[in-house]
Amino acid sequence: MSRFDQHNLKTAKMLQEAIVPKLAFNLLKEAERYYLNHHKLSDAVLTELSSVFGHVLAAATELLDNCKITQYQTTDKYRSIYKVGTNMERYTIYNDINFCQCQFFQSQVLEDKASVTCKHVLALKLNQITNCVKVWTETVTDSQFVEFLNEQLNFVNDQ
Repeated sequence: MSRFDQHNLKTAKMLQEAIVPKLAFNLLKEAERYYLNHHKLSDAVLTELSSVFGHVLAAATELLDNCKITQYQTTDKYRSIYKVGTNMERYTIYNDINFCQCQFFQSQVLEDKASVTCKHVLALKLNQITNCVKVWTETVTDSQFVEFLNEQLNFVNDQ
């Protein structure tokens, strides 16, 4: 393979890594608009979601069947984070940030770039669209919120 071909392949891969997640999350926004107007997700929307998210969509919908979602928000309601998962494992998810501490996210999203996101992030996004799972809300102090942030930073630094 020539240097030119290698450069084009590398450029195409970089564009795909940058564009595919953006398209995926834009598709979720379209799904949300459709749901707001029709109070359901059409087969076409589900097919599009499945084509982008693949098996992660099935895992996320399965997780929604038996998960707990808790929103922790500061008293001023400007900052919030979510804990998503089952009684066995719960992960901290930030609204509109595609990141999770789970092993799948670390290996399949960050390292192998084989998936756009994990079931925890996608389950939260789907629930924000459909409200199919009750979200428990707890108010936290600013210092407690900082503890959540530090938990994430410590996790990232340990990797």
